[in-house]
Amino acid sequence: MAPEIISVLPRIRIHTCINEFLIASRGYSILKSPDNGRTWRVSGTLPVAASKLFLSKSRIISRGLRMGIHQIRQIQNDKILILCDNGIFLADPALSDFKRINVNSPFFQVLDNNICVTPEFTYYGEYIPNFKKNEVHIFRTRDGEKWEIVYSFPKKSIKHIHLLQFDPFSQKLWFSTGDEDSECLLGYTNSDFSDIEIVGKNEQHWRSLELLFTPEKIYWGTDNPDRQNWLISFDRKTLSLQKTAQFSGPIYNLKHFSGGYIILTATEGGAGEWYNRASMWFSPDIEASPWKTCISYEKDWMPFVFGFGRLLFGVESNNSLYVSGSSLKNIDNSTLMIPSERIRCEPE
Repeated sequence: MAPEIISVLPRIRIHTCINEFLIASRGYSILKSPDNGRTWRVSGTLPVAASKLFLSKSRIISRGLRMGIHQIRQIQNDKILILCDNGIFLADPALSDFKRINVNSPFFQVLDNNICVTPEFTYYGEYIPNFKKNEVHIFRTRDGEKWEIVYSFPKKSIKHIHLLQFDPFSQKLWFSTGDEDSECLLGYTNSDFSDIEIVGKNEQHWRSLELLFTPEKIYWGTDNPDRQNWLISFDRKTLSLQKTAQFSGPIYNLKHFSGGYIILTATEGGAGEWYNRASMWFSPDIEASPWKTCISYEKDWMPFVFGFGRLLFGVESNNSLYVSGSSLKNIDNSTLMIPSERIRCEPE
């Protein structure tokens, strides 16, 4: 049985929780809720061109052009970073005043872990189409305003960056790249990328969108629509790699929450996928098997060029998980509010 969903919040994507407010977006507007999503108010709208504001009202156009706000992150000194298809903006804590930041990058789409906030710096890794395989840059800032290129992957080496994540146990910055076998890298580095260690390369099991760190191991799910996708564990001491469980499609999120662990898989139309659905999987123990399907939604009628079928993790707040749907039947551009204790479930 699927978990009872308290509510479906239409035309909204929840990103995070800041100062006890749920923070969401609708197009280029930012909304805040003080009462767990029952009521919302618009705190501000990004100062993008009027043509973008108009076009973003069409779901077909906004999906095709990846329009709208992709990420909202609190960074150093209580500043808030907002990333959209049109670039980077810096906001005040009230999310009412916005300043466009000059970062020389062809913004297209920003995944969950293309932004990484560490105790000292905030990093941005480019996730762009890059069909010509030009250089791919990693940018760094201390204050959100002045950005520098801290590292560039050479031409013809990778297509784009899948993740940048800070390891709280080693104090290192991890990265993963893709998409083809020769473009797949998993490695880590220090804060200025002067000491880079490659853990693995040239195989799809090094291609990931999210890592989960523990003192003894690092876990990740593979992101490969054309082959079988796995949950993988990497032992820090022995450097051994183990495939622990199979999943239905590319793994976009791997999260530890109050009730255990969840994995979110997508549908991209690849040969390695089990079905044309995006799913949430649950296990009380990341080492345990089998994982159980909690939620599953079918891809909607629009072609994949208008977006992959995805469940987008937002946040766990006030004993509920907030997960948004993208390009899925019945929940496209809407958010599910699920009680955390009801995630423990049996397959549908």
